[in-house]
Amino acid sequence: SLEIEGFPRHHRILHVRQEIKAAGGDISVLDAVMEADVERNALLAEEKELLQRLEEVDNKEKEEEEAENRNVDDDAVSVIKKREILQAKIKDAASDSFAADLKRLDEVYARLSTLSADSAESRAATILSGLQFTPEMQSGPTSALSGGWRMRVSLAAAL
Repeated sequence: SLEIEGFPRHHRILHVRQEIKAAGGDISVLDAVMEADVERNALLAEEKELLQRLEEVDNKEKEEEEAENRNVDDDAVSVIKKREILQAKIKDAASDSFAADLKRLDEVYARLSTLSADSAESRAATILSGLQFTPEMQSGPTSALSGGWRMRVSLAAAL
């Protein structure tokens, strides 16, 4: 699908910005490189959204269960009623979306694992180090860098 006829499959083409913008200047060099990993950042944002939705559903179910527990005695009938309520929830459309969210969250975690997302910061620091950035420069703002150093940040972001 993204193949070019006659182009070797083992080659990669990277686009490099002319210069990292210094506007704002609050962003560190390491953060500028980390922001360039678009897929990882999108997956992390999706993970956060899914976890929030799952937590909201879980909290809502807990509140409903607490309300039902206040209205029902703790005898054998209440256990049967609780089971019926739970079975109804499982068949509910909300449960379908809950299951779909859980499945998507699993897919997100699988892709993040494939991308080695948990080691992204250390890999970015290694790339920057290879481009002669000191640890102090990596944690400093991009606005403090000259044009040549900003070009190196662009190269690191592409890699």
